Amino acid sequence: MLAVKDDLAVCRATPADFPACLPLLSDLHHGDIGETMQACFAEFCTTPHTVALIAKRDKEIIGLIAGIEVPDLDFEAHAAAVNVIIVKQAYRRQGIGRALMEAFAQWACERGCVAVLQTTGREEARRFLRAADFTSRGPWCHVRYLVAYGVSPREERLRQ
Repeated sequence: MLAVKDDLAVCRATPADFPACLPLLSDLHHGDIGETMQACFAEFCTTPHTVALIAKRDKEIIGLIAGIEVPDLDFEAHAAAVNVIIVKQAYRRQGIGRALMEAFAQWACERGCVAVLQTTGREEARRFLRAADFTSRGPWCHVRYLVAYGVSPREERLRQ
């Protein structure tokens, strides 16, 4: 268990959680779920440089974040890239997304990552990320990356 706050628990997902996460993934992808989604989800649960975290209230999975540790040439170090973050519509704006993001940042910090990266084309997601202290990676970047610094103590070395 990574975090427990009030009646919300954030923990690592397992491949067995896929059926309960499928509605979230289907909502995010507007129903466009391919036949390999379950295997891909299982990889995020089991591969060493990836993670899938779920938010639960009681026994109901109401949120999901998944990402990967990657080398990043701009930072000259490793960063953690968020692949997906979704909270059930009825539970949004209650701090669940922030709790998932904080748990993901904790995972990234434990792996020595210097930043958390997220790219999105959705305006609602960009508003959430800005509220979660993400900033634009820079005007040179054509893809809209948002970055949260300060994940690791190595951050100060990178800013000097």
